Amino acid sequence: LSYNAANFLLEMPSHNYIIVHDSENLNTSFVHPLKNRFYKNLNGKLNFCNYNFQEITYFSAQDSLFDYVLINGKENIVFIPSSDQAFVSSVLSKLNAYTKNYEIKVFGMPRWRRFDNIEPDIFHNLEVHLFSNYNLNYENQNVKDFVKDFRLLFKSEPNLYSFQAYDIFKFFVQSYNDYGKTMPYCINKVESDLLVSDFYFKHLKNQQGLSNISIFLLFFNHEYDVVHLKTYHD
Repeated sequence: LSYNAANFLLEMPSHNYIIVHDSENLNTSFVHPLKNRFYKNLNGKLNFCNYNFQEITYFSAQDSLFDYVLINGKENIVFIPSSDQAFVSSVLSKLNAYTKNYEIKVFGMPRWRRFDNIEPDIFHNLEVHLFSNYNLNYENQNVKDFVKDFRLLFKSEPNLYSFQAYDIFKFFVQSYNDYGKTMPYCINKVESDLLVSDFYFKHLKNQQGLSNISIFLLFFNHEYDVVHLKTYHD
């Protein structure tokens, strides 16, 4: 995840990057690989000196802290490596007030999609980018058909787990049907039209199993769409 995040951040037309740390829970296991990859990639750029990379530790009482790190006239990429709902909610609310005078894009963690105390307006106003292991698009015709069939069969609305369970069952049944006992060695050749998931497996050390490493990058834009930007398989 940190590898893909660093690569994508450098693809964005910004020269001001800000990492906002939670003062009570520093996520060093994610941030250190991110920084290492970021600087490694940055070394190959001709205009290296034009890039600004800052780290701040945010406390709830430091309302004016962003005055010193945001740059007017530049796109400010703010990365918040925290999955703490209260902390993220507080930081996003503060940042949202700065969007009147600054161009800001926020980069966050997968768990944010499960937060229930942040208004959707804030996600879209701050143009939040998130990695996610699912991409639920109700405009997709297959999703519409699934919802219709689910309502008829169960007399209720499907939730996220309903979509994911369908995808998992469909993918592995198709995988075994196509490859039988050789499925573990051919599983990444399977082509399956799924609802919200994507599967791409990596063999664990000593052949002790498989791990799905596929992940979506989603973008909450100003038009209130959730746009699927990329799917990563590494």
